[in-house]
Amino acid sequence: MEIEEEIREKVDGRTVKVMEQEVFELNNILPWKALEETVDELMGRMYPACSEKEYIGGRCDKGGDVFLYAAPNKKMPIIVQVKKRGGGVIDPDYIRVLVGTLKLRKVRYGIFITNTRFGPESYNEAEEATNVGYSITLMNGRELANEMVKYRFGVKSGYTPDVLVVDYNFYIKKSPDMLIYFKESVPNLLNKLD
Repeated sequence: MEIEEEIREKVDGRTVKVMEQEVFELNNILPWKALEETVDELMGRMYPACSEKEYIGGRCDKGGDVFLYAAPNKKMPIIVQVKKRGGGVIDPDYIRVLVGTLKLRKVRYGIFITNTRFGPESYNEAEEATNVGYSITLMNGRELANEMVKYRFGVKSGYTPDVLVVDYNFYIKKSPDMLIYFKESVPNLLNKLD
């Protein structure tokens, strides 16, 4: 059995896939701003070579929610756009807007992250951007949850370092309304908070 399969096999009596499902569901409950801030922090872990990052977010986000800089001279190697939706697929027009932002800012790399999923048209738009010199990575909600578990973000060590549990404090700090959700849905919540 390969090491990655071993790690995924069991975590606290549950598979890592179950942990990823819990994180996926919690990300869908987070308000849009909290999800953008979560992605901002996660990008810092995923791209440690980018020594600086800037969170813009919101309606006036200059075409990107997170700008990752490789050096102090503010060259922008990566623009990240986050869209939170209640369900369904991301409209391919959003991918076109990201391509336009990349062209305008003379940046080659973009990442589009959503809590839901992309349809074939969105993947086609990202592929077409590649054909004209831009690289766009699409990360759906399940892939986002996978990366969060991989980088130990929104989860923490449980009884032993190799046992993972949901980090309830993480979600409550992102949005105090999450405490209401946890009180209703998580038995013995107070015992699980730091």
